[in-house]
Amino acid sequence: MYLSSDVVNEIVNDPGSLKLGGQEKRITAFFTDIESFSTLSEKVSPEHLVYILNRYLTVMSDIVLEQRGTIDKYIGDAIVSFLARRLIFPTMRSTPAKLP
Repeated sequence: MYLSSDVVNEIVNDPGSLKLGGQEKRITAFFTDIESFSTLSEKVSPEHLVYILNRYLTVMSDIVLEQRGTIDKYIGDAIVSFLARRLIFPTMRSTPAKLP
């Protein structure tokens, strides 16, 4: 599990805020992956595929951590994460987002 530095600092500064058994909160669950990754992986060289994955996973992980999110796991090209506060995405897209 990967936590933002802000979340780590909160835990270090106030360890008493952690409770065994957890807390009920409204959160944002955030799941990402690369559309048609399997097809893509068959069309590019292994080196280029590693470049694409490294770029994608780095950019998306940075976004999650900048929002004080927690990355639960990586599964191939997918990221499973959540944010402790509920976010509203005003510009939800029906088309895939492009990496910068």
